[in-house]
Amino acid sequence: MKYRREIDGLRALALLPVIFFHAGFQTFGGGYIGVDVFFVISGYLITSIILAEKAAGTFTLRSFYERRARRILPALFLVMLVCIPFAWLWLLPSDMKEFSASLVAVSTFSSNVLFWWESGYFDTAAELKPLLHTWSLAVEEQYYLIFPLFLMLTWKLNRTRMVWLLLAIAVVSLGLAQKGAFASPAATFYMLHTRIWELLVGALLAFYMAREAAGSVKPNPQLASFASLAGLLLIVSAVLFYGKGTPYPSLFTLLPVLGAGLVILLASPENFAGRLLGSRLLVGTGLLSYSAYLWHQPIFAFARRKALEEPGPLAFLAMGALAFVLAYLSWRYIEQPFRKRSGVASTPALITGLVCILFFWAFAAGSQLDNGFASRYSQADKAVIVEKKLLDAYVWRRMEELQLRDFAPTGKPKILVIGDSFGGDLVNALTEAGLDRNLALSTFTMSAVCGNLYLDPALISLKRPETKKDCIGERRYDNPKLKERIKQADHVWLVSRWDQWVVEMLPQSNEALEKEFGRKFLIFGPKNFGRLNLLNLVGMSPAERAAYTNTFSGEHSAVNRLMKSTLDPSGFVDVSELLCNSDSACHLFTSGGSLIPFDNGHLTKDGAAFLGARLKVYFKTHPASQLGGTV
Repeated sequence: MKYRREIDGLRALALLPVIFFHAGFQTFGGGYIGVDVFFVISGYLITSIILAEKAAGTFTLRSFYERRARRILPALFLVMLVCIPFAWLWLLPSDMKEFSASLVAVSTFSSNVLFWWESGYFDTAAELKPLLHTWSLAVEEQYYLIFPLFLMLTWKLNRTRMVWLLLAIAVVSLGLAQKGAFASPAATFYMLHTRIWELLVGALLAFYMAREAAGSVKPNPQLASFASLAGLLLIVSAVLFYGKGTPYPSLFTLLPVLGAGLVILLASPENFAGRLLGSRLLVGTGLLSYSAYLWHQPIFAFARRKALEEPGPLAFLAMGALAFVLAYLSWRYIEQPFRKRSGVASTPALITGLVCILFFWAFAAGSQLDNGFASRYSQADKAVIVEKKLLDAYVWRRMEELQLRDFAPTGKPKILVIGDSFGGDLVNALTEAGLDRNLALSTFTMSAVCGNLYLDPALISLKRPETKKDCIGERRYDNPKLKERIKQADHVWLVSRWDQWVVEMLPQSNEALEKEFGRKFLIFGPKNFGRLNLLNLVGMSPAERAAYTNTFSGEHSAVNRLMKSTLDPSGFVDVSELLCNSDSACHLFTSGGSLIPFDNGHLTKDGAAFLGARLKVYFKTHPASQLGGTV
């Protein structure tokens, strides 16, 4: 297959936006589309090689899979091995268990499934996963497990029929992506069946260009020049104008995919796009693209883990430069030797790969048996940082016990708490402070995705299309038993993390609630403790704990100010003010030195008692309180 410099330049154009996106640069809000460009390139190159070998009669599955292993595994396994000591130093036990599971998933090319189960690609927690980016490698390798077999089974078909069959599969896959982007966005983002069409676009290009090479197709030079430049502009437009709110993959993905297709098809040294992509800088970057892609995410993730605050732009630029230094070293001394049989023979390469896989699996097994290698920590530290899952369970336990419970006929104020995990924190605060003894409590868990909005789901999904599934059904106000509890309650407390778009719709929602059920609703504002590094916090001395404060996010401050300015003060409790006594920062420890939060928004048992004590004072002294002096 003839080498094309512009393809390596296109790799660079795919790589750089991904790195800037993961670094958090707002200008590159659609930088994740670089992965789609990689998929098209990969589909084109691999199919071109297979077609050439099939035509020459030299194709075998063994040689194909050996080449893929030599291309993918050495640099990948090196990065995984380097990640382990940093994970040992900087990951808490629960995070270490997740990281260990990802070692197994990556080595079996199933990490896309694992990360789909764990979280969405755009979640804040996803930024902290060192191997998150390997999901795209998993998609590719799953594809290449079946694609050569498909070609072998259909090779005797007429070539035109093969192309039509591939095109049909691509169209079905795109249709599934478009539907899934709204119905199940996380699965749609990660899974092969909604991504395969992107690789097949590259494969179809390979079939078409095989005809061109045979002399049956000759592109018009002027058209090629215009269309290849248009392809570059399509890719750049997606990078600049797409964002985390863009349903993806979907029909929107056609923009970068078709852009990449036009470049592959028509860019050449004879036109501007080809000369630009064939420049020495872009070609050099493209040659390092695989290793740079592997290195950048672990560097960013571990830096975010270690830092108490989000690293700044200059820090990310420095880390990006480090990723390229490491990429050159791994390209020069790992990628290149292993890709050539003359560099590393097949048997030693196979043994090395198997040893690495066994080591990853053994490490993961040890992590699971030792609860994320909890033995790394002292007994005092374990109480705070080891059992994070127990703290997660603590947040929800009381909330779930009281789920739609009948109000006891005691004459005490009947309080219905409707909320997400922040509602669980509020119920725990009432319990730890003993306030629950003076109240008849019932609860209802409502997803934070839609807040506690009481509006037509169509109106909510118009504002945020991806929320549609979570805004309907018995998990929300459509639940008849919930409506009965609201009518029975003396007071209804609404609690949520309150995303800004939800807060913007709250006045309209409150009006609808009060029109149907009366003025009985009290809204509890959100809380935010900023970025936490528990490993650093538990190592602080008592004096350091007493003095330490943490700045919470500007987004949280903006939401809280919006709630205070738009909601009736008699119907709003500023939880951040109760916890923090500041508009920008919080103490993270009680006067006794106990940790209040265990992540950026949720309370430990001591933290719940701390909030409960402040709520007790608030309800006794605040003239606008619903309960007045009853508690």
